[in-house]
Amino acid sequence: MKYLHSIQPLDKNTIVESQDRPLIISCEGLKDYYAKYNRPNNSVAFRLFKEYLAACFLKLWEFKQPNYCFINVRKEDLPTDLTIPKKCFSVPSFGIEKIEESIDLNKITEELLVKSKRKFKTKEDLLKLAFFDIWLSNEDRHSGNFNILCKYDEKGYDIYPIDHAAIFNHGILNAPIDLLTFDETLINSNLFSKLLIINMLKVKRDREGIRKKYYLYAENCKKNINNILKYVPPEWKIDILDVEEKLIKYILNDTWFDNCWNQYLLYFELLKKVI
Repeated sequence: MKYLHSIQPLDKNTIVESQDRPLIISCEGLKDYYAKYNRPNNSVAFRLFKEYLAACFLKLWEFKQPNYCFINVRKEDLPTDLTIPKKCFSVPSFGIEKIEESIDLNKITEELLVKSKRKFKTKEDLLKLAFFDIWLSNEDRHSGNFNILCKYDEKGYDIYPIDHAAIFNHGILNAPIDLLTFDETLINSNLFSKLLIINMLKVKRDREGIRKKYYLYAENCKKNINNILKYVPPEWKIDILDVEEKLIKYILNDTWFDNCWNQYLLYFELLKKVI
């Protein structure tokens, strides 16, 4: 896992005014990264841990995603007018590389969405992402907030899922997580009703093939969890052994996968009734 350092003063004008207020940090290699940082009163950087864990899992699930890294911000790069407390950067931040010429899917109108339907070359990734969010109980990707970037090339649009601080029902995994409701999923959105062919899960053999593929992705996450956790910055003060135990107990097991899969199929049946 790569560690980078800031190479110039942080600029308050690059802060994204969203819940986490990420900002752009220029790092070694002349690359810009959208960085999430610890909150000033959090002794344990669990939100950053969730961003890192989700990024690792997304990679194992074979999603397209930006490069990601840990970022150490130099003290001399923290201006007095930043509007973010300096204490937030006392531990490594988590950064994802800025994707040039990408589009926030929230800003694509429904009319353009319909016109662009054939240009989304990874509809299967949207199908997979809906399950991935149920599997991790990500409550912050739904019809009102896609948290997806799109990038167009001559073959069409690729999607890049971003922002995962809301996995585990916005929690810290101290108890079993709950399944998402229909309204908390991408499935109940114009994105699905306009872009996806609803009968993609209609034929039983297709459903079983998709289920098997998703199950192998989940199993790969379980096999790699020890390797993922060993790179967590010690400054984040995450109890690695405790987190690993809870991940296996609550998420990385067959019972939870089966519950998620059954809910996934149920929500597709509900979608058919509302479109």
